[in-house]
Amino acid sequence: MFHKFEQETLLLQETIIEQFEDIYVGNQYTAKLTMIKQRKIKQFIQYSYKLEMNKNSKKCINITQVFLRKVT
Repeated sequence: MFHKFEQETLLLQETIIEQFEDIYVGNQYTAKLTMIKQRKIKQFIQYSYKLEMNKNSKKCINITQVFLRKVT
C-alpha cells in the first residue's frame, strides 16, 4: 500500500487515536489498514489512512493519520 511513496517525502499532518480497550505487549491482534481518502489541496495531495486493531472481533483501537505530499 505504501510502495508508491517509496521515494517520496510525506509530511504527517494529523494523528487521531481512538482507544476502546486496553492493548498489551505480547498479545496478538488483528489489524486492518485502510486508505480513507485522497484529495488534492492546492500544491499538495492529502492522504488519510486508518489502522484498526481488534482482538476476538472486539474493537480495541483506531489510529487515523493524515499525510501531505507536495506535487511537483
